[in-house]
Amino acid sequence: KSGDENVSEEMLDVAKAVFGSCGEIEIIAESAIEAIAAVSGCGPGYVFMMIDALADAGVNAGLPRAMAIKLAAQTFAGSGKMVLDTGLHPAVLRDQVTSPGGTTIAGIHALENRGVRAAIYDAILAAMQRTFFCPFCPLNTSILVSRYGLNPFSSARHPGSMSVKTAVPDTAPSSLI
Repeated sequence: KSGDENVSEEMLDVAKAVFGSCGEIEIIAESAIEAIAAVSGCGPGYVFMMIDALADAGVNAGLPRAMAIKLAAQTFAGSGKMVLDTGLHPAVLRDQVTSPGGTTIAGIHALENRGVRAAIYDAILAAMQRTFFCPFCPLNTSILVSRYGLNPFSSARHPGSMSVKTAVPDTAPSSLI
């Protein structure tokens, strides 16, 4: 069920058939669209950047570039598959491959010291804000104008100073699939 009285079961079935033909589908609340776009829509860009960095570090450590890229890409592919196949939380899997006093924990410590986790949080928040205020997305434009009275083309708009929480009421209807 969509959770929105404006979306009939028939409409939901058609949407499931269309979108299900090209991948997995989830019925979501409209209020989750920006977060999903930031994580799943932008995520490949973040992962490609991390694969590139991991491969460059491998080259710096002496590996041939082609091998470093393949190892980095397979590491992400295999790790992602383990998360999906096992259903375990990524932290549990991380702990399973992290030996006390070992090389993995040393690397994790370096990543934490460099703020990698915080940078990922910041990337998601920046993408969410940009997604909501993207004037080139007709759906966002119509939502901004019709529901919230905000004009994304107005010169008075300053996306950097407005947070997503203040722009999107928690009571926003969940009419989109």
